[in-house]
Amino acid sequence: MNKPTNHLESTNEIKRRKTNLRDGLVVGAILLVALLMGYAPQTDPGDPAISDFVWAALAYVGVLALLLVSYLGYRRADERQQLVQLKAAAATFLAVLLGIFTAEMLYALKQINLNAAIQILFIGSIVLWTLLQKLIESRNR
Repeated sequence: MNKPTNHLESTNEIKRRKTNLRDGLVVGAILLVALLMGYAPQTDPGDPAISDFVWAALAYVGVLALLLVSYLGYRRADERQQLVQLKAAAATFLAVLLGIFTAEMLYALKQINLNAAIQILFIGSIVLWTLLQKLIESRNR
């Protein structure tokens, strides 16, 4: 009798993962376009305000979409998966704090561009959070 329940749970988990992947790919595309727009040459060097506004708005929409997808993924998950997400988020938070502190110190010493460092930290935090979820999940099975 346990067999159908396990099959149902695995079917639900597969469905949840596919939905999270689809949502994540959309957010990744938005953030990638925003990142590329940040490095694109300006069409009118005399009036950068419009292109800067479009870039900032797209980046802001991407970050809000990332927050929404993360929240929806958390809500869709079962208790075990929610715990994995929270553990990964806590470890990522600590790594980002250390990264921000290091970037600020290097910027004060005039060793790095702070804008580039923030972009690297943002992208790295998404990758780290995803990898930590996979690592924690594999260790808990």
